Amino acid sequence: TTPSNSIHHSPNRAITAHGVHEMLFEGVVAYDIMGHTFFIEDGIETGNRYIRNLGLVTRGSSSLLNTDQLPATFWITNPNNTFIGNAAAGSRAYGFWYDLDAHPVGPSFTRSVCPNKTPFGEFRDNVAHTNAEFGLRIWETYTPKEFGCWGNDVAANFYNLVAYSNGIHGVELSVVGHVRLVGFKVADNRDNGIEILEAHGSWGGPMIKDALIISHSMANQGRPQTGGIKTPNKRRLTVSNVTFARFDDPSLSCLRACSHCKVRQGGFQYWFEKIKYLGNSSLHRTAFKWEHEVLFKDLDGTLAGVPGGWVTPSNGLLPPDICQQRPEYSLNAAVPGSVCTEDVQLLRLAWNKAQPLATFAGRDVFVSNEHGSTLIPWRHYRLTHMDGYMLTLPSGRVHNLTYDLPLALHVDNTAFSAGLYNVPKNESVIIATFYDTAPGHFRVGSTRQDIGRQLTFSDSHTSWHFDNRSLELQYILSARGQTNELSDLLYSFSKEPCPVSGCPPLVIDDPDGYENTWRRWSVASDWPDNRVPLPGSNVTIQSRWKMYLDLPEVDVEKLEIQGKLKFEDTRNVVLNATWILIAGDLARLEVGVEASPFAHRATINMKGNRRTPDLVVSRSMILGSKVIGVFGQLHLFGTPHNVMWTHLSQSAMAGDTRLRLVSNVDWQAGQEIVIASSSYIPAEAEIRVIVLVSGKEVTLQEPLQYDHVVDDFLTGTETGTGNGASRWWHSDGGLHVAPQVGILSHNVKVVGTEDIYDSIAVHEFGCRVLVGYYRRGRSEYTGRAFVDSVQFHHCGQGGFFSTRDPRYVVAFKNGANGAAGSYIRRSSVHTGFNTAFGTLASNEVELSDNVVYRSVDSMFRLSSINCVVERNLGVLTRSIQVARPADNHAVDFPATYEISGSGHVIKDNVAAGFERVGFYYPGESCVAEGAPDSTTAKFWGNSAHCGMMGLVVMGLRESCTAVGGFVASRQWEYGIFSSIASSLVVRQVAVAVGHTGLCLNAFGPDPVKHLVGYKWVKVEDSLIVGSTEKEPCFSSKPQHCPSICAAASSPKLGIMMASFAKKRSKMDGTAPWHKVKSYLAIAGQVNVTSVTFARFKSHQTCQHSSFVVGNNKLSPDAMHPNYFKDTGLLEVDATRITHLWPPNPAWIVQEVGGSDLTFRCIIWQVIQLCYCFHFRTAWIWTVMVRNIH
Repeated sequence: TTPSNSIHHSPNRAITAHGVHEMLFEGVVAYDIMGHTFFIEDGIETGNRYIRNLGLVTRGSSSLLNTDQLPATFWITNPNNTFIGNAAAGSRAYGFWYDLDAHPVGPSFTRSVCPNKTPFGEFRDNVAHTNAEFGLRIWETYTPKEFGCWGNDVAANFYNLVAYSNGIHGVELSVVGHVRLVGFKVADNRDNGIEILEAHGSWGGPMIKDALIISHSMANQGRPQTGGIKTPNKRRLTVSNVTFARFDDPSLSCLRACSHCKVRQGGFQYWFEKIKYLGNSSLHRTAFKWEHEVLFKDLDGTLAGVPGGWVTPSNGLLPPDICQQRPEYSLNAAVPGSVCTEDVQLLRLAWNKAQPLATFAGRDVFVSNEHGSTLIPWRHYRLTHMDGYMLTLPSGRVHNLTYDLPLALHVDNTAFSAGLYNVPKNESVIIATFYDTAPGHFRVGSTRQDIGRQLTFSDSHTSWHFDNRSLELQYILSARGQTNELSDLLYSFSKEPCPVSGCPPLVIDDPDGYENTWRRWSVASDWPDNRVPLPGSNVTIQSRWKMYLDLPEVDVEKLEIQGKLKFEDTRNVVLNATWILIAGDLARLEVGVEASPFAHRATINMKGNRRTPDLVVSRSMILGSKVIGVFGQLHLFGTPHNVMWTHLSQSAMAGDTRLRLVSNVDWQAGQEIVIASSSYIPAEAEIRVIVLVSGKEVTLQEPLQYDHVVDDFLTGTETGTGNGASRWWHSDGGLHVAPQVGILSHNVKVVGTEDIYDSIAVHEFGCRVLVGYYRRGRSEYTGRAFVDSVQFHHCGQGGFFSTRDPRYVVAFKNGANGAAGSYIRRSSVHTGFNTAFGTLASNEVELSDNVVYRSVDSMFRLSSINCVVERNLGVLTRSIQVARPADNHAVDFPATYEISGSGHVIKDNVAAGFERVGFYYPGESCVAEGAPDSTTAKFWGNSAHCGMMGLVVMGLRESCTAVGGFVASRQWEYGIFSSIASSLVVRQVAVAVGHTGLCLNAFGPDPVKHLVGYKWVKVEDSLIVGSTEKEPCFSSKPQHCPSICAAASSPKLGIMMASFAKKRSKMDGTAPWHKVKSYLAIAGQVNVTSVTFARFKSHQTCQHSSFVVGNNKLSPDAMHPNYFKDTGLLEVDATRITHLWPPNPAWIVQEVGGSDLTFRCIIWQVIQLCYCFHFRTAWIWTVMVRNIH
């Protein structure tokens, strides 16, 4: 170009270089330009020279690229260009912006060129000032390589930039390799002079060198620059020969750490040499945010006066004789800084994936050594180990790790992945932790053998030793023998259930049949040694035996049944055992049979505690203790009740001692029942002892503590407009909901007993039954269980939530079709400590007519096919993580009924009180024959009340998913929720709104790729009630609700408009589940047909605002169209039809400008309404209005 040109007041850039090379742009003055002023377009352009150009006032534009909304004076898409002596001033965003893609874009696209790895051109003697954000920005990644797209790291040297008075930082680099900032002069920027997000490569590669950083110059009469250099959040950076000046106030600091870090991130080390402080800057060197944020290495003593020493936040692991707190590094008084001498090496340790995951997720860790201790919180966002832990610690010490687990969840950590970073040669640490039970062996890295003695710091990397008396494990992490001066030691860890040689095989004798005669336990001659087993002995029922247990009480340690053991039904019988193993083709434990239930009382008491050694059958079959392991047949038949559960016919209030039931019951005095909650608090379920039964009236031993209210969705007398639904819900037009009452007592019981060391109520370590699969050679043994009218009391083992080791009350595991025909009927769980009943790869199991009171984690869990779950009552499903102070990190959302797999029949079940979800269900196909109805559906007649979410539809891998026949009430968040990849039909549901009745969303395909998926949500023939007759009022959300729950004062919506988005909702504890965190899909439609909305008005007592339909406040774009047809409105105020949130002003790009327009319309057949809001926005949101007849 011709030198000394000027360009001004351009609405579309100043100079564009598109597909050109070796061009010269010199002496150009560009003023008041919209969009990037000096513009390198595709990223293919190289060798161009920009010499002594001036860009003044660069404005944003919404008519060009997205990046032009936040423009740069110099927008550079290939680093192999030259910039010398240029000045960028007054930009809406950036002065110089290296925006480097993986490959060129547009018509220049080629995979042979990699701008984000291309060797550097030249950048020298440029100036960037008075820009709204950064003077120099490199974003998103620049890691220059020797041959462009590959090869060794090479340096990219930026020389002599002057950056001052910029709106955020003078310089910000996002993710860089060997980028070096040399001779920079930075002053008067708002936040930091230089900030680097990540710096990768080898030591001596990424660098800040020969720089002058001034907080506020003599000319600056405004706010001073608060930080000098903010070091990266990860990897390596060297700071050499840097001078800090005029950081003369305690609010200013020369150094800050961990760029863009979330809470509790960081821990990497950075090197400093030749550092100078002018004036009072030496008094204000660093402010730290938390105890393990960073490690600053003082190479020559100029950083902190200690050659080879360290500057780091103070924490309890530092040796006090070597590390001293200093005020100049303690500008944040809450986190003082310490200076350590060269006599200690400080390292970074991080780990995650601690197993069992559900138990350890969200739990903090105490770390201690000879000097003190520190608490390390679990966090979602870690730099190297997501959902895990990170700390800094001194080498050459033994560090003890203890997880902060309540006694009820105290289990061994069986696996994790970890790394120890920047370990110098010959340095090491020893990690120690205690276990409850001894392992088969440990695997630390590749080391599987115990070293057999106490460890020393000279032992080789990943050596370990386990002390069988103290149950302490120690292992060493050591860089001894490493060739690099500094090494990252990455390793995995696991506690293995079997010895290195493998699990000892079960010795099972499989004869052709039983003996002809029965043996008796009480007869000495029926035992091989002519002696009745002594209490506490190990006993084997041999494979050909048939033996009666004919004593009133028997006590054993391990009872192995390979033949048949039958409880004699002539008296009450008690069997006490630690382990019961039923294994073999003829192995069978019988307490009654189906045709002749046990008539007396039979009790199987399981003994032990968390330190009782585990019984292990194979690596995948860990029985543990307090266990009945079934690899044969288990037959438990008690005397059945005529009614397992029913409803209250009248409300029972606090202080009452009489219950009036819907059904006549045969329950008896002295038996225990459970009364479900009727409020938003599931723990208001109560257990009471019966004193008297008279038909439908039950008298209790103690009065009730809580109200248990019979309520009406509708009474049938409401008036209104529209046809609405076909009123399938009740013949008289009403719908009534009442708390359930279930029987817990049975004459046959399996009990987890108290232990002399551990209170079972505190430790929650109860009995368990594992019905499993075992293979030895060509022999296969699949367990089957037939259980009817049995109580499981204090069963399940808290903390063991992994499917690898499922310590459920009863778990069917890996039985495949061999478990077919197994069932649990008319039985109860009284105070469970884990999942009640689960089928894991065990098919065609029946769970019917059971009553379960209290589970921790999901209550009924199906991960199999073709099971039957009918007429069960589940009361009080507890979350593992309820009532944690930091439960915004909750990842545990169990359901009373967690259904996965196909072919299941799920009918007429009730989830009555749960702290998270009532039902997870994938749905049924509606592709071929439309949505299933009451005659064809496999999921129907189910209901959920008193929880957080009634039904969560998980979706099928088909184009259409359907659910129906469901009733939800007292759901704090959603009656029914979905975020699925298919279209959805919801039919014949009744929902009483907690905060949102229906929140039905779908996701995919990717609109960014211009993909269109014509998805829809249909709601048909249903009832949605804004408030019931006797709805309870709350001024705050229940304690068990995590932080994502709606506030008590939030408006109530019958239907939240569906969001059709690019991605599924997160569905964890990080944000409300309806929050949309991706672009909205191009197409989507909601059809609401024959739906009755009732009682949407201001609650006379609670004063809640309730609305028939509303938009999603947490969706950052327009809602898709919603069509309403044949709508019924019963007792709905005219002001309670719609609730529309305006857009969040934070979404608006102010520089672009906006438009005043109307958005969102909802169309009815009966009443045509269009509710409109005016707002300023950068998007055009179209209103679709259609009248449907």
